[in-house]
Amino acid sequence: MVDFDFFFHNPYEGIPASHRGGAALYDWAHAENQLLREVIWPFRAESFLRAGIELPRCEGREDFWGRLTFTSDTPPLFYTDPNLYAGRLIPRHFDLSDLTTTAWQGVHLFDAHHDSGYHHERGPTSFGEWKETGDFSCENWMLVHHDQGSQLTLTYPAWRPNGDSHPPDDPPAHDGRRRTQGRHPVRRGVPMPVRIMGAFLVR
Repeated sequence: MVDFDFFFHNPYEGIPASHRGGAALYDWAHAENQLLREVIWPFRAESFLRAGIELPRCEGREDFWGRLTFTSDTPPLFYTDPNLYAGRLIPRHFDLSDLTTTAWQGVHLFDAHHDSGYHHERGPTSFGEWKETGDFSCENWMLVHHDQGSQLTLTYPAWRPNGDSHPPDDPPAHDGRRRTQGRHPVRRGVPMPVRIMGAFLVR
């Protein structure tokens, strides 16, 4: 799964860049509602223009796909917004297995955020508490794949080498399955040692 904020350098979440403007320009609170997903972005863009700061652009996309190895010449591609739908994606959607298979061998996330659960006053405070409800959102859809038995790997962008300031939920191993949560900043021009069956993009 590739979230496009992987390519969107936020200097207040990663490596500083003074020429990109003040912190107020990057106060991008997010929640699963129409206002913050669809309505507020024109106002956020206007703030950059009023400050005389060039609008942020995606960076590093040019050589990204060439460093991935796919298992076929025409891999399946899904695209959506928001990324919570990645929690519903299982091998049978790609016609890669029988209709009972729900776990991937591995789920690789390329993102500026780990999507493995953030503790806040309205949400679950542990994997066990999350599992009781079964609900998932943009901030914890990776837990769905862990629960199904997939091995998880996260690659942070080069502009965010230290990863999230908030650690992911750390669900215990169960049924002999283990979860991995890597911090592997991408280096330009270096092939990624991953063979991929399909891709899921989110803006």
